[in-house]
Amino acid sequence: MATILKNLKVLTRKVHRCDSCLRKFPAYTKMQYQACVFDGDFCTTYMCETCQEIFKLSSENEWSSGEVDNQLDANQTPEELLIQLKKHFR
Repeated sequence: MATILKNLKVLTRKVHRCDSCLRKFPAYTKMQYQACVFDGDFCTTYMCETCQEIFKLSSENEWSSGEVDNQLDANQTPEELLIQLKKHFR
């Protein structure tokens, strides 16, 4: 079980990788930052805005998304997945 210490929307100061879709984003990108303790280990994560929308949409519709990179079809972008999910859950 994880204990969340911080959960903030931030403007990054350096390059970060989204821990959901695994893409790299340049400095000064808006991302969700989370710091937590999981099984006694401290960890931090960053999530891009597209993945945040996918997770929000999936939790509202009880769809288990897992990591976004595992849900993508070949050559599909997270943005394309988001469009597909919005059409599906209308």
